[in-house]
Amino acid sequence: MVNNEHTDMIRISAAKPHLRKSVTDTVARKVYGVIKVEDPIKVEGVLLNKPKIVFAGNKAASLPNSRGVPTDFNRAGNYAIAKELRNWEVVFNKKEEVVDGSVDNLRQEMKDSGMNALAPTITLIGQGSQPSTSLLCHPKRLPQPPKDQSSRAEI
Repeated sequence: MVNNEHTDMIRISAAKPHLRKSVTDTVARKVYGVIKVEDPIKVEGVLLNKPKIVFAGNKAASLPNSRGVPTDFNRAGNYAIAKELRNWEVVFNKKEEVVDGSVDNLRQEMKDSGMNALAPTITLIGQGSQPSTSLLCHPKRLPQPPKDQSSRAEI
């Protein structure tokens, strides 16, 4: 990009939808014949009802936002029927993106909500990924990964 093109692209992409559409339509008309721009496809969708999440003591989760389910249930307490995680996995993109203690914190939050979660398999994907033993609850139990799957660490 030259001159102010980068700044202009940011400004256009941050524009209000009706302004962005007019710019897009103008570009589409200019390239018509060179690039085929097809009409948008209309699809039908179904709006599902909010899920009913019930905690211990038959206390329902408060869902004030109609667009989604809240992720903070601290006010409600423990789950009425908590699931147990025996075989699960946490995947990190690269070792640099792993936050030490994050898996332990997640497991503690699950425990505080009434769930029992055994230690997960930790998998690192991406270039130069090596298992991070600092994340593992029981590093002494860490088996040596096979050479063809050096990015997997299991507990």
